[in-house]
Amino acid sequence: MATVLVLLESLLSCRVREAVRAGPGAGEGDPFGRHLDEARERRAANPTMSAAETAALDEAVALIRSLA
Repeated sequence: MATVLVLLESLLSCRVREAVRAGPGAGEGDPFGRHLDEARERRAANPTMSAAETAALDEAVALIRSLA
């Protein structure tokens, strides 16, 4: 769960606040676009992330997308 929260924090720091507020029905396809993938990559590159945290990133991304 902490990994999801950290990813959400990164995602919201991207310029996607409008897409999140608009919701998935407001546009075509993935409401997060490439920003969620970029947030995942930034977190994966963080040297303070443990191996377990890094391994949980894909699952966290999938969970966030499933809730959109």
